[in-house]
Amino acid sequence: MTFKDYTPMLKDSASFRLCINTLAERYRDSGVTAIVSCEARGLVLGSALAFAMGVAFVPLRKPM
Repeated sequence: MTFKDYTPMLKDSASFRLCINTLAERYRDSGVTAIVSCEARGLVLGSALAFAMGVAFVPLRKPM
């Protein structure tokens, strides 16, 4: 697996908006009722995507 750092995209609001809107449009009619994502970076994209899709957001914590 290759790690791709998406944090530079967050500096550019137009890029971030495009990313979230593209994902939301792709999955809007898929029957998704919640977005689940892991803490840290996952919370940034997951919460924005859930908001854009109008679905629930479930944050997960890493095991301690």
